[in-house]
Amino acid sequence: MYASLIRTLVPLIAGFLITQALRLGIHLDQATVTATVQTLVSAAYYALFRAAEHHLGRYWGWFLGLARPPAYQAGSGTARRLLSRARRRVRPAGGDA
Repeated sequence: MYASLIRTLVPLIAGFLITQALRLGIHLDQATVTATVQTLVSAAYYALFRAAEHHLGRYWGWFLGLARPPAYQAGSGTARRLLSRARRRVRPAGGDA
C-alpha cells in the first residue's frame, strides 16, 4: 500500500509544482481553471513516466516516487472478506423479534 500511496502523491505534487511554475507569466483568476490545469498536468506527468518505466526500464519509476510499480497479491480475498461481513450484518426479515 505504501508504494501505491507514494506513486499517487508524487505525481500530484509534481503537477502542482509544474502548474505553479507555468503560472508565473500567466494571470489565472479562476480557481477552477487552475485545478483543471493541475489535474491535466498531473495526469500527463503520471502517464509519461509510467510509460517510460514500462518501456525503458524500472528506474524511470523514481519520477513517480519509487522505482517499482506496486505489487498486489492475487487472491488476497479482501473483497470476499468485506462481502462476507456485509452478508452477516444483513438479517433476514422476521429473524429478530
